[in-house]
Amino acid sequence: MSHPAASGASDAGASDAGASDAEPDPFGSETPGDLPLDPPNSAPGDQRPRGGSPLVPLLLLLLALFDLRIELQLLIDHLTFTTLMMAIRSHLLAVVVLLLQPSLWRHYRRSPS
Repeated sequence: MSHPAASGASDAGASDAGASDAEPDPFGSETPGDLPLDPPNSAPGDQRPRGGSPLVPLLLLLLALFDLRIELQLLIDHLTFTTLMMAIRSHLLAVVVLLLQPSLWRHYRRSPS
């Protein structure tokens, strides 16, 4: 609601019902009909590419293997449950990247259609 002197209105007795139609809502509340219903990637006519460069999963794979290189040498020399658990606990992100490689390759090999 605006102050009559600030808006330049001359009559102080104007009703607030007309003011709500003329002024935008300062809090940006929208009715449900104004909101978009489709998520960004679900529209059938969406022209944005879904895949990306296949270098991203390759780079992640190389970095994960580089991070795990000493642990992998220890595992090759002495494969025990303890060394396997310590490798996973010490390098959790690299192990997760290795486990998610098939999904990453599927995602990044999609052709933009």
